[in-house]
Amino acid sequence: MDQVFLSSESDFAIALAALKTRVAANAETSSANISESLLKRTLWAKHNDLKSSESLLVAYAHWHMKNLGSSSARLNIKHVHAFLLTSILQVLPTKDRDGLPMVFMKPNEYFPAEVPWQQCVCALVYLLEVLTGQDETAAKYGFTFVCDMKNWGWQNFGLSYASQFFAVLSGRFPVRIRKFVLVNPPTIFPMVWKLIKPMMSADLASKFQFATSGTVGSLIELKNLPVDLGGQFVLESMADFVKERYEKEGFEYVVIDLGTVKWDTYKSL
Repeated sequence: MDQVFLSSESDFAIALAALKTRVAANAETSSANISESLLKRTLWAKHNDLKSSESLLVAYAHWHMKNLGSSSARLNIKHVHAFLLTSILQVLPTKDRDGLPMVFMKPNEYFPAEVPWQQCVCALVYLLEVLTGQDETAAKYGFTFVCDMKNWGWQNFGLSYASQFFAVLSGRFPVRIRKFVLVNPPTIFPMVWKLIKPMMSADLASKFQFATSGTVGSLIELKNLPVDLGGQFVLESMADFVKERYEKEGFEYVVIDLGTVKWDTYKSL
């Protein structure tokens, strides 16, 4: 696990002011709706390095331009409502043994041939924005990404899906992944690793850890570990989270019946 970078309040204030100036002067970020919160999260993710922070924000602006049509646009709950109801991706209310927040994913329940990868990647981006925007621990010190890989197979894999997923985590968004834990990876995973490792930054690749239901307890206490992974924590439906986000974002809640969603034609963006 990487070391935590800390700076004095005065040094951080100087870096923040300098990054504001650089963002305002950069044609690719000056109109991209870069908030002070985003500036701070970026500096924390990039250890106060101004050059890499500016580069990340340019990538951040490009992603929103490409996917939302404007560098100043942002995802909202209406964009990702349907996918979140699958509970394939969620932020856990529990923490790992180092006190870090956790994002939990069930790649073994995602099928790119049935649900467009854009849905999954946008849900990832949305949850990371919510997590790091609301939880300073996650933004400043990082979080742990945990995946249930039991019975995962090639039907759960797609090149475009994988490349876009890992691109988000490799420098397009201001996040600090401290550990990326795969629980119960299948025997074919060494082949998969050869495919996906080139898609991610060396820093992200170095965070991967592999565990079984019998060994993951050394990283996450059983009381905080989902039952599917051999723990004691019972996952709740994402429906309540979705309703809460509608309220916080000021939208009127709309009921979506997941069973009737036609993913091949469903457009959330």
